[in-house]
Formats: sequence, C-alpha cells, structure tokens
Amino acid sequence: MFGYTVGSVQENNDQVWKFQRYFLIQEYCSRLTIPFPFVIFAYIYMVMRKLLKCCCKNECKQPSICCSKNEDNETLAWEAVMKENYLVKINIKANDSSEEMAQRFRQLDMKLNDLKGLLKDFANKLR
Repeated sequence: MFGYTVGSVQENNDQVWKFQRYFLIQEYCSRLTIPFPFVIFAYIYMVMRKLLKCCCKNECKQPSICCSKNEDNETLAWEAVMKENYLVKINIKANDSSEEMAQRFRQLDMKLNDLKGLLKDFANKLR
C-alpha cells in the first residue's frame, strides 16, 4: 500500500513541479518592480489604462509582459512535445499492463489445468 502511494506520487511529481513553476513565473511577471511609495502611482496608472482600454474598445492585442512572441511559440512547441511524450507514456503503460494481465491469465490457466489433473488423479484413486 505504501509502495503504491510512493509510486503514484513519483509519477506525478514532474507534472506538479511544472505547474508550480508556471504559477511562480506568472506571479513574478505580475508583480510590480518599483518600491513601495511609487506603487500607488503605478496602481493609478494601471486603473487609468484599464478605463481607457474599456472606453476606447481598442481590440489591439498587446504582447505578454514576460514573454515575446518567439518565447510564446517556443512554449507552445514545448507543450506539444510534452503532451506527445505523456500520451506515448500512457500508451506504453497500458500495453505493458495488458501484456502483464495476459501473462497472469496464462499462469492462472496453467495452475488450474494442473489442479484439474490432480483432482482427476485423486478421483481415480478413490474409485
């Protein structure tokens, strides 16, 4: 039971680490880098910019603060590769488990045949 729990945690730790890293980077990008007294002015500026954006309805999409367009494309490519690796890993695990299950059924069938033979011998001896 404990071994299964450790195994399942180790399988998911890489994915959890990537999610936590992503959220840490997002938090870092969203924080202001100016000292405290000037933060008030930055918040006023952000509110004014948001109001102007809502009033003007300018549909021009701004690039991300942290990532350039090239970095966004690299991130999307990396995500696609990771998705493919994950799907391949799942398929391999499913195939391994089905082959393992077939092997167990063969072993069980052999044991049942042996048991059936022993029961026939025992029945013949009783007659």
